[in-house]
Amino acid sequence: MIVGQLILLAVVLVYIIYGIIKAMKNKSLSLLHKIVWIAIIVLLPVLGTSAYLRTTFIPRT
Repeated sequence: MIVGQLILLAVVLVYIIYGIIKAMKNKSLSLLHKIVWIAIIVLLPVLGTSAYLRTTFIPRT
């Protein structure tokens, strides 16, 4: 049981860190927008990261 919880925690942390790195590297965002997105990602970890990544998603045509 503990191992499963640790794996889930590790996956969530990696997902959050990935979202923060993507937000920091996004050149189309101003500094204020980057700060706001990072705050959203930190305060609402899974939902914030998912929302940010969804806004940067470009569908294939």
